[in-house]
Amino acid sequence: MTARLEKRHLLRFTVLTYIGVMLIAPVSVILYRTFEPGLGQFWAWISTPAAISALKLSLLLVIIVVPLNALFGVSTSILLVRNKFRGRSILQAILDLPFAVSPIIVGVALIALWGSSGALGFVENNLGFKIIFGLPGMVLASIF
Repeated sequence: MTARLEKRHLLRFTVLTYIGVMLIAPVSVILYRTFEPGLGQFWAWISTPAAISALKLSLLLVIIVVPLNALFGVSTSILLVRNKFRGRSILQAILDLPFAVSPIIVGVALIALWGSSGALGFVENNLGFKIIFGLPGMVLASIF
């Protein structure tokens, strides 16, 4: 083998080892710890009313958020690729914002905006429509 080919194999081995350590090892530990007490105990855990409610809520969020993200994402990407318009760079910056901002900051901002004492708190206070600690808030956070 040539030295260049050996370096390439060494690089591949290093990358695969890194992926194994960072991804496969933690998932393996989680799966092992989950099923360590046995399948019966695992079934008892996931068949509780709280677990079933959480699963139903997660599926409902998926049913709402995925089509909305697909609709907004495809239409916005077509708009950005096919058209040159004023404010295009601002729209791109807004779209890149979730990659740069911590989820904790986003959560605090959503509470500051939609909470009962927030800027749009009148929706909850006057209209009685709960946003931030209800399904609409979860949809907003998931879409972001």
